[in-house]
Amino acid sequence: MKETAPLKNYPSGVTNQETHCSELLDVLYKRKTFILLFCIVFISITMYRTYTLTPIYQSSVKVLIEAKSSNSPITGKRTAYESNTSQLLDMGTHFKLIKSNPVMQSVLKEYQFGENDLNTSKPGFLRKLMTQIKQNFSLLAGTNKNNSVTTGIDPAIKKKNRLVKALRGKVNVQQIKKTRLVEISVLDKNPVQAAKLANSVAQKYIEFDLSNR
Repeated sequence: MKETAPLKNYPSGVTNQETHCSELLDVLYKRKTFILLFCIVFISITMYRTYTLTPIYQSSVKVLIEAKSSNSPITGKRTAYESNTSQLLDMGTHFKLIKSNPVMQSVLKEYQFGENDLNTSKPGFLRKLMTQIKQNFSLLAGTNKNNSVTTGIDPAIKKKNRLVKALRGKVNVQQIKKTRLVEISVLDKNPVQAAKLANSVAQKYIEFDLSNR
């Protein structure tokens, strides 16, 4: 015959669910030290990251992109009609031109920014350590002194390229839906500088676009 396990006899007024809750509380009480240490470590890390993170500000400027007009072959009048495909291609071209080298270089020439000015985040400990290790290996290998000679690139040009790349990384361009408005946004740790950069990028692009018509 199949034997059945005896049923547990609970005290009157105590249910099975209440018993499980009491067992869970016993387990938590036994591990209270570990739970307390985990909470302290988690709160400490959160507070450290909150107070050490550099705030990043965003400034935006809206620019109206005019539709290309052409003369009608029938009436000879100027028309501004364009298909959806040509409109998308036209807007995509403007996006590329806004972040192009001539525009970025014009902005840098106006404000004379340095690499530290365009850096939106502080390098972490690991990045600093890896950079220092690479520099030490370069010094030991003797490649740091002759780097500009072996590559054949002027250090001033390399610095300018780094600045252009850093500035381009701070600029975001997107089209406002169902309009010909383009929003140019700039991220920076300084709110005043973010506004200056956004306005300068928009102004330099307008000047560049007018000079090439």
